[in-house]
Amino acid sequence: MLNLNLIQHCANILGETLDFNGPADMKLSNYFRQHGELGQKDRGEIAECIYGILRRLRFLKKINEDDENYKKLVISWLIKIEGRSIRDLERSLNKEEIEWAKSLKSKDTDKYTWPEKLSLPDWLWDLLVEQYGIDEAII
Repeated sequence: MLNLNLIQHCANILGETLDFNGPADMKLSNYFRQHGELGQKDRGEIAECIYGILRRLRFLKKINEDDENYKKLVISWLIKIEGRSIRDLERSLNKEEIEWAKSLKSKDTDKYTWPEKLSLPDWLWDLLVEQYGIDEAII
């Protein structure tokens, strides 16, 4: 379970990773080398979070209205993708973040396009639909 300290580590790594000036795995390895206090379990949870966010970045940016707040990206991933409850995260969030998380949890994503929901580039989505049809592309 990611606590406040690990959430902050994830936000720090995202800040370094989302500049896209090098491979994410190399940046993660360098970060872990610099932070030897992180145990194997902590590193595993952080890596899972970072790669999960990178996989779902388009969706997460959309629900955050392109806000570049890295901590909010981490919280969004935990709530919307991992299905964590706000109660699980309350000890790691301040009052303002808890209120924001509540509004995030109730945010309706039905109006988003399929490429946004699936974090796919539009060009790839178009190719998938062209080749397989929309029903198969969604699967």
